[in-house]
Amino acid sequence: MLTYYLHCMELTKQFSEAESCAKKLGKRAFEDMKEARSRQDMAKNQYDYSRGSAYWEDLPSRI
Repeated sequence: MLTYYLHCMELTKQFSEAESCAKKLGKRAFEDMKEARSRQDMAKNQYDYSRGSAYWEDLPSRI
């Protein structure tokens, strides 16, 4: 019985550690998602600007 109890205690520790790691991974994934959305917005803004007439009108003065 003592052996099973010790195994259960060890499993409890490992599950606790796994839960902690899963929470950290979730936070990291959320941060990566926010960064990806930011980059997506920046790329869309650059595309909209380069597609617009202001980009092409200012091009000769920038060259």
